[in-house]
Amino acid sequence: MNRLFLLVLAAGSAVIFGGCGGAAENSTLDNAVVAEKIEKAVAAAPTVNSLTALETKAYEAWKAKDEKFWEGFLTDNFVGYSDGKRTNKAETIKIVTGNDCEFESFSFSDQKMTPVGNDAVVLTFKSNTVGTCNGQKFPSPTRASSLYVRNGDTWKAAYHNEVAIVDPKTVAKTPRNTQK
Repeated sequence: MNRLFLLVLAAGSAVIFGGCGGAAENSTLDNAVVAEKIEKAVAAAPTVNSLTALETKAYEAWKAKDEKFWEGFLTDNFVGYSDGKRTNKAETIKIVTGNDCEFESFSFSDQKMTPVGNDAVVLTFKSNTVGTCNGQKFPSPTRASSLYVRNGDTWKAAYHNEVAIVDPKTVAKTPRNTQK
């Protein structure tokens, strides 16, 4: 009886441990796949420096009127603002590639990155641009913001806007809500 018990116990143990051994190999493989996916996601996570580099590329592409760059850089549902008017992807590409602008220099400062989910981040910064567009000086400095969204392993611009920084002491005062 003891021998039968030991035999059943040994056979049961062999089945259990044999099954665990097979699963452990699969788990190791699955863990490697998961680790690789996590590594890629972390590697693809943006930093202030990587987003600033994207902004720099965008300004360079604006300067060079590089339509191919803009086609790949903007999301299909991109929203921007130009001269106070809302623009979509096609309108924005037309504006930045069909411009009569002369750039002397541009620089960024005060960059801050704010995650707004796993696949979206906002970059805010101060932009100083020296040059002209259609004979008018660029408003400079400006406060700018860009919303970037993850698209596979890349980050694309989904929104961008800039607003001139003005000294309130030098802005002409206009009456608001004047009623007579």
